[in-house]
Amino acid sequence: MDGAVEQHGSPTLSAATGSSSSESASPSPSQDDERSVHDVAANIGAHVYVVVANSTQHGHLAAEASRVVCSAYGYSRLGLGDARERIAMGDAGLRANRVLHLAFLRTAGGEPVLVGACSSTRQPPWTPSGCGHWGLLSVAPAARSQGIGSALVAAAERRLCAVDGSHCQIEYELTGGDPFGERLHAWYEGNLGFDGGGPLPRPGRSTFRRCRKRLPTLSAGAREAAQAALHAPPPRPKAKPPP
Repeated sequence: MDGAVEQHGSPTLSAATGSSSSESASPSPSQDDERSVHDVAANIGAHVYVVVANSTQHGHLAAEASRVVCSAYGYSRLGLGDARERIAMGDAGLRANRVLHLAFLRTAGGEPVLVGACSSTRQPPWTPSGCGHWGLLSVAPAARSQGIGSALVAAAERRLCAVDGSHCQIEYELTGGDPFGERLHAWYEGNLGFDGGGPLPRPGRSTFRRCRKRLPTLSAGAREAAQAALHAPPPRPKAKPPP
């Protein structure tokens, strides 16, 4: 799942909304994401990393974050002002409710380039107590098929675990018989382990699916390590061997 959308013709698939406040959660599935999201994140290597944005370190990237999200969705999904506000939410550290995760891809020269974004919320007003949420999953079209979407999802879910979340919720609209929707369903409710409940829609019919899954329970040591990792500096690129 390397971006918000591959097909921009149907906004119901590219930007599903759970409520007036909810985030979209509609990355586009691809063949290289047939593995577990955590396996992908663990093996993605030092060429990509995900951070929780804050205004001190990432405030200057608001315009670029807006551009990446809008290019992924195919329409103006995140304005400059909204991007600035979301980045600033990370200033609260572990106390923050909603944050913006930013994904960077290292170029051959070792310079990081912003290529993706995702929101995570520890306690939205529309979910049960202890049930977090992620959405706004976006990867720049030119950077897809490199596991970046999967790394963003893994980072968002690790954050929810680190702040004692017990479950996670996403939402999307599914149209029966639509190939893109079927791939979306297979990723959300197959690979990622979400349960949408209820029957699938008949061909040509659409249904709104509210999906949840249980998050792993971390030991005290693992939780502290996950919390520290949320605001750790990005990894240094590996030194190139001498010629």
